[in-house]
Amino acid sequence: MSSTPKPGLSADPNLTVDLGIGGYYTCSNLDQMFAFDYRSIGKLDHLVVYRPGSGIIWILENSGTQDASKNAVYVPVYQQGDPSAGTNGNGMGVTGSYYDLMSTADRAFAFDYEGSGKLDDLVLYRPGAGIFWILQNTAGSGNARTFLPVYAADGSTTQGIGGYKLMYPADLAFAFDYEGSGELDDLVLYRPGTGVFSILQNTAGSGNSRTFSPAYVADGATKQGIGGYNLLSLADLAFAFDYESSGKLDDLVLYRPGAQIIWVLQAGGPANARTFTLVYPAPGSVPDGIGNFPLTSPLDRALAFDYTGKGIQDHLVLYEPGSGNISIVQNDGGGNFSATLQIVGDPPYSGGLGGFDLCATADQAFSFDFAGTGNLDHLVFYRPGTGAVSILKNDRSNPATFDNSPYHVGLSSEEQVQKNLANIRSLNTSIYDQANSLVNQIYFWISSNENGTNWGESVGFNLFAGAFWALAGVVGSSAILAGAAGFAASFIPGLVAAISGGGVDTQTFAGLLATLQNAYNALDAKLNGLEGDVRGNWTVNYNGTPLSNLANTVFPNTGVTYNLLFDQMLAQRTLYLWQQVLQKSFVKTQFKSWQIVGNAPDADYYNQYYLKNPAYYLVYYSGVGGGQLAAWNIGTGVSWFYPRPFIGGGDGGMNVPACNALFEAYSRAEVFTSWPIPNANPCNQFAPDPPPPGWVQPPANR
Repeated sequence: MSSTPKPGLSADPNLTVDLGIGGYYTCSNLDQMFAFDYRSIGKLDHLVVYRPGSGIIWILENSGTQDASKNAVYVPVYQQGDPSAGTNGNGMGVTGSYYDLMSTADRAFAFDYEGSGKLDDLVLYRPGAGIFWILQNTAGSGNARTFLPVYAADGSTTQGIGGYKLMYPADLAFAFDYEGSGELDDLVLYRPGTGVFSILQNTAGSGNSRTFSPAYVADGATKQGIGGYNLLSLADLAFAFDYESSGKLDDLVLYRPGAQIIWVLQAGGPANARTFTLVYPAPGSVPDGIGNFPLTSPLDRALAFDYTGKGIQDHLVLYEPGSGNISIVQNDGGGNFSATLQIVGDPPYSGGLGGFDLCATADQAFSFDFAGTGNLDHLVFYRPGTGAVSILKNDRSNPATFDNSPYHVGLSSEEQVQKNLANIRSLNTSIYDQANSLVNQIYFWISSNENGTNWGESVGFNLFAGAFWALAGVVGSSAILAGAAGFAASFIPGLVAAISGGGVDTQTFAGLLATLQNAYNALDAKLNGLEGDVRGNWTVNYNGTPLSNLANTVFPNTGVTYNLLFDQMLAQRTLYLWQQVLQKSFVKTQFKSWQIVGNAPDADYYNQYYLKNPAYYLVYYSGVGGGQLAAWNIGTGVSWFYPRPFIGGGDGGMNVPACNALFEAYSRAEVFTSWPIPNANPCNQFAPDPPPPGWVQPPANR
């Protein structure tokens, strides 16, 4: 594979492989993909790739050429947003009428609105909000296509479609052939865990309009599920299937991952009054999966597939992300299913299909018409968050083999973990360098005063661990979806906790620096050891998160994403540092105005208390120049007298540079109100003067 990125393809500069497909860098764990008939020719040979919550959506077309690595070259024919840079788009539609795709709950699929037998239209919907749109694909100018809303429920004036309100976050939908006409122009909407299941029949209306009417309704109360399947588990999933090998997706598969339950319901009866009969498993049988695939994992997924390449989706693909397990199950039409292909994985040594190892829990798959034959006889596997994408060709030999000759980019699960560990080591070094410098700087600030206080020497904290705890809070947020590392919320803190401590003295400045150095050395050594033996540590858990979870993301060490991540960590680390410094023996004190002599605290109290306890207080000054507010930050050498800010006063425990650094990024209100700093009043025998009527506290000022 070429180490040079394809033209227009954004690649992580730390990797020697290309990422994503057609210029769409699938670097977010939210990225979704499915097959689509963009040209309206009855072939699902295009790819729709989108990122819920961002307005980013692309449609990719096979250009018919190959790159130096023999990969098919895909080009965008519709583009909104920049996935690699994280630049939001407008969503799907036309100017003035876009489905914005700005919720992470948004979902989309191909649909046949007109009943033409072509899946060239799009459904986009937002579970829990009642929003449901249908966009009709029509010829535009030149080679372009236009996507016009022909149905748009906004969730307020109109909710859902055909009486199904779509107001629950668990709601799901897919295209279905209710009448057995060979057209996926009807809709199934269902709600796992409640028994709610509806089929909406699509019939022609006046002009270009269509009507969606309930043909089957289970409300979850008087009737549950369909065909005896109660749909009462939140894990339940469903999709259309061709049980009779008729070329029509008019049957149903419903299954419950992790419970070994899977049912196949065969449609029968007249077009307007269909019945759904259980044909698999035998009634009353003990659930045990299907075709030797046990369905014992909550991660298990299933889909319909055209294994024979005859335009008939009568086989089932079942796979378990993270395990490498995958089976293709053949239907004999008599209620029996047998495995025509079965692979039992051994992560990260082996597993998966056609070079895609299926050893990451984020892995997803769908059927695809790569060759443009009208048959969904290829498989697409992708790993959102990493840029790994493979298109697999079936040679239909016995036993079947699949190869990734059409398209294959990205690292294996093991390689991805190794690369991420190396990048975390790099970040470890950067954080240590910054932290060591800042600790020295803070020590200088808090100890350089004429009073000789050694308050700073008593400050004990693990800055390094705190920085990584901060990292856990920002990685995966909407600000840095690119390269989002969901593992960090528990993996990094767990790793730091596993190596921290060790009896290092943190009550002196020297001990503090030693703690920082030891934390860096220990984490670097641990990461180095893990990187050298990924296989041996594949299932090792840190704070409940296994090392293998690093296969689900790209952890950067340079570029825009890295800079954003580092900046977030820098801010969080600085916040953590100052919280620790100020919380050590910190009190918040208020005094009556008569205690202030010459804009300074009482001398006796100053000598007895302030030299040992940095303090901050506000006082309404009712003496000369009444109506003014005096604010002192004892311990930083800074005071503030409204409305004229000035530097001076205090005990000099922290000098002006320290105060400037503290308030450079944070307001006084944030430091002394929002942060969890203890609130005490050693002079509570004195009640502060109340402010005069109508007084408003002035804004914070350095």
